[in-house]
Amino acid sequence: MSIEEIYEVKLSLAVIEELKSQKFSLRQTANISGWIRENQGCKILSYDIERLHSIRAPAFHERANKILLMLEKMTSYAGEYIKKDDSWIAHSWCTGDMELREVLKFITDQKWIIGSTDFGDESVKIIPNGWARLEELKKSSPNSNQCFVAMWFTDEMNQIFEDYLKPAIEYIEPGAKGSRFKAIKIDNVEHTNDINDEIIAQIRRSRFMVCDLTGYRGGVYFEAGFAYGLGLDVIYTCRKDWTKEDILKDSNGDEITTLLDSNKNPVTVKKEGVHFDLAHRNRIEWESTHEGLKDFKTKLENRIKAVIV
Repeated sequence: MSIEEIYEVKLSLAVIEELKSQKFSLRQTANISGWIRENQGCKILSYDIERLHSIRAPAFHERANKILLMLEKMTSYAGEYIKKDDSWIAHSWCTGDMELREVLKFITDQKWIIGSTDFGDESVKIIPNGWARLEELKKSSPNSNQCFVAMWFTDEMNQIFEDYLKPAIEYIEPGAKGSRFKAIKIDNVEHTNDINDEIIAQIRRSRFMVCDLTGYRGGVYFEAGFAYGLGLDVIYTCRKDWTKEDILKDSNGDEITTLLDSNKNPVTVKKEGVHFDLAHRNRIEWESTHEGLKDFKTKLENRIKAVIV
């Protein structure tokens, strides 16, 4: 993997040096490229290196779905041809052009797209069966009552989940016998699987996701990107003071601008805000006051009622 490609995420000098010494297989390179494509701007720290090695490749059919969803985003109007380029390799988590062509051949055989060279370049467009397939993808787990909650795991945030997020998701309509949806987060799920595999499985089983961006957590962005790629509805929330970049301060109110990494090298630090890839998404912002949290619960409950049909 080239350092130029990995630079699309935020790295410390220690991580850059460690990556240079790593050996990635062709499949691992494809997986990391695909992950970066879906998680632009996330920060990778030294302890994330092992996770890069263990990123699992999506199944072949899932990669086909990713290409179809990508084409939908690039299409301005039905019937528009989209010019093929090398970025499609990362979008589809493929090892190279040869594997990408296999994926494109599959979705062509499924009559989701047709290709053309009439414009001097290799281009494709979505056809009616493809639009129908996209509708199916956007109704993943339509009979599920599960809502996957992606969020920062701290004592404070766990309390926010129990007191406000969970009750908002598990609201009970007047006259109903029980709640329509069930809220889960991965640390509350008993399992014996690899944690990453279990996260993917639980997202797949879910009807929708609530993603809280407080804390600028790379894992939360990954989970939201995966759910979005499956076509799930994702409702974004964030504590208001985490929506913008800020300077960290210690208990005395003094600014903290550097910390030392494991090798005692200084690392510049700051409090990150919502990354620009998601900054334009509609989100519910909340404050850690009693009234602010009551208002947050009401807004989240109303958003779920309005969006999740």
